[in-house]
Amino acid sequence: KNVMRCALPFHIPRVAKSEWSIGADGYPTSFANSGHVATTSILSKLGRGNYPTGSYVLLFDGAGTVTVGGDAAMVSATAAATSSTNTRLAFTVAAATELGIHVFINATTQGG
Repeated sequence: KNVMRCALPFHIPRVAKSEWSIGADGYPTSFANSGHVATTSILSKLGRGNYPTGSYVLLFDGAGTVTVGGDAAMVSATAAATSSTNTRLAFTVAAATELGIHVFINATTQGG
């Protein structure tokens, strides 16, 4: 199932919206990588961790580095080529809480 549909909108703390762009699908398409990350939370609004524990897979396209955290065991995946598709980031949620799963886009390339 696509639980990204339950995600909060991406944001980049302390960076003006004029310095980054979001595609029509709601995902960041570019931002100044100088120490900033784009973040969102998934399943954090369900209260009391009311979602399944176990294995999850996050897929992403394009060049960049993505990390998950929060209820997820912290892991990262990197894709080097803008043409990369379906880069897999497998992770585990051992205990579901109100934190939910946090997704961090640590780096991206224009068009990636």
